[in-house]
Amino acid sequence: MRRRSVRSAPNDEGEAVGERTVVPEPDGELGTRLPAFSRVIFIGVVVAAGLAGVILVSFPGSTARLFAWPLGPPSLAAIIGGLYLGSAASFAIAVRSGWAAARGLAVASIVFTVPTFIATLAHLDLFDFGRLIALDWIAVFAVAPVLFAWMLVANPVRGRPGPRVGQLAPWLRGTLGLVALALLVGAVWLWIDPPSADTWLPLVPKALGGRFLGSWMSMIATLVGWAAVRPADEGRPVLLEAAAFLAGGVVGAVRGYGGLQPGDRVVFVGVLVVLAVGALLAAKRAAATD
Repeated sequence: MRRRSVRSAPNDEGEAVGERTVVPEPDGELGTRLPAFSRVIFIGVVVAAGLAGVILVSFPGSTARLFAWPLGPPSLAAIIGGLYLGSAASFAIAVRSGWAAARGLAVASIVFTVPTFIATLAHLDLFDFGRLIALDWIAVFAVAPVLFAWMLVANPVRGRPGPRVGQLAPWLRGTLGLVALALLVGAVWLWIDPPSADTWLPLVPKALGGRFLGSWMSMIATLVGWAAVRPADEGRPVLLEAAAFLAGGVVGAVRGYGGLQPGDRVVFVGVLVVLAVGALLAAKRAAATD
């Protein structure tokens, strides 16, 4: 908590009256600094997700050697690599935000890691546990939900400093809610029957790869939904995080463009671009409401 000095108001002759007072200034965007332990975890995610993203975007056809499991097809590996890059950017945004703003990303991280861990347990045959990276994958997705849940329990937001800010316009909240619902429906579809998602995706996802993509979609859905129901000052950084994920998806889709189905790839990339730009515009509107 930073502090600033404030003089009493001057009298009619322009002289300061009374003592200097010290008024606390809140740390972070919403007045509650990101706790030290959470900050370390978030920075760790920035580094790890950034590294994974660079590897997958650079070498999408070499996942059997460079990733925890043989993620395919290469076009899907490139898209997920882009989402990893978006994740690194999102957690970097959260690091500089107050905890009340960053907790939306913590909730979304639980939504992402739990189904990923469950899908991993259902496809252990894809992992070579003689490789350290495969063991790291299991450990990370087993521990991460507990860590993020602990952050939420140990650091509740008990109050909001200063005057309460407004909500987003009802039409914008409704639009965000519909987008979140559509993303969630897609995520559930991928969790239940990944190969059949080729009816709306420009590729045929394999079992674990498709379910992993579904987990990413559920994470973005949670961020968008969180922004729809929270006050504008909380929604703004979360929308920036969602935009970062979607922009990463664009990067990955462009990298794997040649492996996507010709009849659908233009529309797929276009939808990602529209969603990313829409999230940025919504964040801008939230900043104006704040």
